[in-house]
Amino acid sequence: MIRDEAGPLREQLVQLLAEDTHNTERLTARLDALAQETGLSVHAGLLLLLTQLPFEETEAREHWEGILAQRHAMSLALGRDVGLRVATLDYFMNVNRRLVHPTLIDLALHPTASAGGDVLTGLPRDRAFRAAVQGELRRARRYGHAVAVALFDLDAFAALNERVTPLVADRLLREAAMLLGNKIRDIDLAARPGEDELAILLPETDRNGAFLVAERFRREVESHFARRDAAGAPAALTVSGGVAAYPEDAADAEALLARAAQAL
Repeated sequence: MIRDEAGPLREQLVQLLAEDTHNTERLTARLDALAQETGLSVHAGLLLLLTQLPFEETEAREHWEGILAQRHAMSLALGRDVGLRVATLDYFMNVNRRLVHPTLIDLALHPTASAGGDVLTGLPRDRAFRAAVQGELRRARRYGHAVAVALFDLDAFAALNERVTPLVADRLLREAAMLLGNKIRDIDLAARPGEDELAILLPETDRNGAFLVAERFRREVESHFARRDAAGAPAALTVSGGVAAYPEDAADAEALLARAAQAL
């Protein structure tokens, strides 16, 4: 029964998870509204997508409340939002102990896996990043939020690649991607849209906020690679960046990314 109902719900649940996973109250309200609209087992369908575990709706609702409580406790302990997927995994492995061999998370819900993530950095590539920007803009229009993007070019990366060999250059690029990941929130999304390009999607962030994030990353890269030895000399890798924000700079995803590219 639950598996049969998950099919019709799948597209709506995937979109809901993509848009609202960082806002617990709104996500819960939208789940309840969807349950009333469809009459289907919404919470059971959600957990089936996330864990591959079938539940009746009443039990699924109890687990959902437990997952939210676990997310809150973990976020307080770590000082940051751990996100829905991490909380779900921890709940079923360490609290409820139902996941012996976890299959979290359904690949269709993960932008990197579903769109062919970058093998080198593990980040989503251009197609997945653009889809994420479009999804976030839909949410922003619905709730009246700002959205910002920042694009980065690795300066003179082709010349660096020749100087230190492609193997070392790949390692430096991977380090730059890690530095970027360390500078963003759980609700943000880092990506590698091009060979020597990195990007971030910043929900609920205006242009000034995006500039501050981009500038911190630029400084971190400059400082890190000034000390990083590569082929007997400092790697001296730097980045250039450009930011743009909705709604002041553009009203749709392609225009927003184009404005950030122009700023870069």
